Amino acid sequence: MRKTVLMMVLAVLLTSFVYATLEDELVACGNNVRCKFRVADKYADFDACSSLEGQLGENCEDLAVGEEEAEELRSARPETTGLVVATSAVAGIVVGVVGFLVLVFFLFLVSRKQKVFINTHADLIDYVNDSLKKNFSEEFIINRLRNAGWKESVIKEAIKDANKLKK
Repeated sequence: MRKTVLMMVLAVLLTSFVYATLEDELVACGNNVRCKFRVADKYADFDACSSLEGQLGENCEDLAVGEEEAEELRSARPETTGLVVATSAVAGIVVGVVGFLVLVFFLFLVSRKQKVFINTHADLIDYVNDSLKKNFSEEFIINRLRNAGWKESVIKEAIKDANKLKK
């Protein structure tokens, strides 16, 4: 379970960073026009040319997506005023927040499941805990519970919970 949680956290972090790559490269370009042209061409991103003005910006847009598509995109572009936030930055933030919320929800469900198990199998966990205190081996306890009709998954969970209580 810990590996699953760790993998989810890593996936969220990596996707957040991937969305910001284009913006990072553009920032690294500074005022270097050639660099901005290369980045726009590399990602085929029309919006990567937005910091270039006039004919230079239009040429960059033509290079990034082709002349015909650039014309269509230019005609459909709304007039912007005020603060403009890059689409990839917003997407990265949204993915990060959604990923975090999914992780919190997942951890809540796992915690809730464990509490329900402990409440519904308190006698079994006490039995396992007492048996461990008497230095019976886990294998001996498993065999006795199996012979008494307990399911394997319930036995393993009870032993895990009893070991946690022992610490």
